[in-house]
Amino acid sequence: MIWIDACCHSGSDRNPGGEGGPESPRIAELLREMDRLSIAQALVTGAWSDHIASDHANLQLFDDLAPHAKRLLPVPEVTPEGGELFLDRPADAIIDFTRRGAAAGVARLRKNGYLLVPWCSGAMLAAMQDRRLPLMVTLGEVDPNHLHDVLRDFPKLPVIMQGLPRMGFHRVVYPLLGLFPNLHVVLAVPHSVHLGIDYLVQRFGARQFLFGTNFPRSEPGAGIVGVMYAGISDEAKSLIAGGNAQRLLNEVRRD
Repeated sequence: MIWIDACCHSGSDRNPGGEGGPESPRIAELLREMDRLSIAQALVTGAWSDHIASDHANLQLFDDLAPHAKRLLPVPEVTPEGGELFLDRPADAIIDFTRRGAAAGVARLRKNGYLLVPWCSGAMLAAMQDRRLPLMVTLGEVDPNHLHDVLRDFPKLPVIMQGLPRMGFHRVVYPLLGLFPNLHVVLAVPHSVHLGIDYLVQRFGARQFLFGTNFPRSEPGAGIVGVMYAGISDEAKSLIAGGNAQRLLNEVRRD
């Protein structure tokens, strides 16, 4: 069974705030945890995104992960205008990301001040769909109606949702999962509801779920335990552990 972490956060040893701690994870720490738990690869959002503008945070992320390109896969911030380097050329920005090895693009909506609606982000979303570059969003930050329309209007755009809270029945997320096979949910702590994974696989199958650790905010082993002790088939466990993530990675167009 191959494990691919679809939800972790890391960056270089340099910290603009001058302090370390659990919210300023080091790449060496992430790699040690991956080795300890036999995690093959990880989709990584940048720790510097919490401190600096998206363009500079993305450059730092690509530079930080370059020495570990086979294991640590960058998830840069995506913006509707394409950023400073590709101003008003969002399609070129997405192409650049895919050629530089991006595994997905994260929409940090509050930080960057935009909405996932056609009149604001349509060109960016179309470019991501064209390249099959998954869009990563956080529950609680994205408007559910906007997400519904993105999933409907861009059916070949994979969307990865993270940040499910520690609650039992998600009355917004579950209907979206049933309607749209291009929606994928990360099963990372704090999503650790008793029998939650069993129920989800029974209702929706296993192809829409991804393993994640939520490193460094959660103990990485907890996510593995949740999958391994779920009352689901070995095939379903294998898909959640890494098979689904590998499929999404293989579908990204990098030409």
